[in-house]
Amino acid sequence: MPRGWSKEKDEELRKYLIENGFWNTLENFGISEEQAIKRCEGFLKYGNKE
Repeated sequence: MPRGWSKEKDEELRKYLIENGFWNTLENFGISEEQAIKRCEGFLKYGNKE
């Protein structure tokens, strides 16, 4: 993950993916589609702890 990645960035990414899919994650978040998929797997595996 890019330097400075945080839980807030994960939440931003999650919302972005729901609205836009995997389109343009590199430009908007600095991560590839493959990295975004791995983050999504983490969301599903660990769920929302709030």
